[in-house]
Amino acid sequence: LRKGGEWIFNGPIPFIDEYLRTLPSGNEYKMSTVDNPADHILEVFCGPRGEKEDWGEVYMSSLMAKKAMASHTSCECPCCQSGYIPVDS
Repeated sequence: LRKGGEWIFNGPIPFIDEYLRTLPSGNEYKMSTVDNPADHILEVFCGPRGEKEDWGEVYMSSLMAKKAMASHTSCECPCCQSGYIPVDS
């Protein structure tokens, strides 16, 4: 989740590099073999490396999101229907 409860990734940390490589600009965010996956995620999603991307929009249009949302189709709550989880500030 990103600030405001916006989904930006849904999966195990080791799959983050695979997920990023599926994006049109994925090579730009490729993780090196010496990168710590958690640090890499923070740099890309929250830091200057990924500022030009709307990560919520990128995620919602991804195959990963489509698979996650398929499991929520039977739920009629606003969170499951929108893909956004409200977080109180």
